[in-house]
Amino acid sequence: MNRIRSNVKGNIDIKPGSPYVLLHGRNGGGKSAVVHSVELACFGEVRDAAGRDIKASNQLKHLSSDPDDLHSCVDFIGGLSFTWPRKRSDNSYGLVNPLGITMDVLTGSTDKMLVYLLENMDDDHEVELDYANWDVVVKSHGSYRKALVEMNAMCSKSLRSFQAKVRDHKTVQKWASATGDMASYRAVQILLEEDQASLDQQKALLSEVKEQMAAFVKGALPGLEDKMDRYMPVYMGVQVGKPKFNWIGNDLRLGFHKRTVPSGVESVALAIALAAVTVPDESDSRHVWVLPDRAYDPKTLGDIMRVLRSLFCRAVVVQSTVLPEGYDYMGTGWDLVEV
Repeated sequence: MNRIRSNVKGNIDIKPGSPYVLLHGRNGGGKSAVVHSVELACFGEVRDAAGRDIKASNQLKHLSSDPDDLHSCVDFIGGLSFTWPRKRSDNSYGLVNPLGITMDVLTGSTDKMLVYLLENMDDDHEVELDYANWDVVVKSHGSYRKALVEMNAMCSKSLRSFQAKVRDHKTVQKWASATGDMASYRAVQILLEEDQASLDQQKALLSEVKEQMAAFVKGALPGLEDKMDRYMPVYMGVQVGKPKFNWIGNDLRLGFHKRTVPSGVESVALAIALAAVTVPDESDSRHVWVLPDRAYDPKTLGDIMRVLRSLFCRAVVVQSTVLPEGYDYMGTGWDLVEV
């Protein structure tokens, strides 16, 4: 990054001079304002303290003391700039925060995680499904895992459609019964039975699809965990072991071999490792890693920064109240910005 300019929470004008930026300062010192400036210009949204995306203009405007003139600009090395607000005709920001993607996955539902893993892992093997056009779906999507994702979406949509039809039929029947219109009642009963049968079929098919999704992912997880381990902080690995996807009942959660539920900092490290091996970026130029503010200890922060420095990307922004230990961040190209 060459320069960050905005009126987010005041007037910001910073010239880092490196793609790898460490924002250092006390709590309340303005680190989040710089981070929000980068997010706004690069992604068209910001993340609150809980990690939720804020995109609505009526919420974003409160980032500035002048709500009608919120603006931000990030200049990258090489002359490329991204700004907020965008021109109305430009709907594509082009840049991606890989960490934001995987943090959303890790805090979402098991179904969301299964879909994400199936869409982004490399493994593929034959899957049998009791569906007449299964071979056609597989051929059109190029792999069994992507075909499972399509079937999950298709069956879920169809299920919702039949559920709505059944509800409507029951509503009409209730009205017909109350008014004594038994002819209408019997006519709707025929439709109700047909759609209820279709609903039951969709439920059974969707259940089979989800079972196959879970089985497919379960078989691929050991290989994925090994790949992720290459991007984990060494110090953290000594404490809690390798990354591990844990099944807790029917819920799939990412933790460690020695600890099922990770801490806030550990969740960030896991999300970085997952993104490093699953978020595609053919050009290496779309990724801008923006880390959330967490209670990093100096050694873990150094390990995380070492991992981030090994990734191909356009830029990295880290914010912390402490400085890293055990890692020569200045000697490896990081720029320290005191905020």
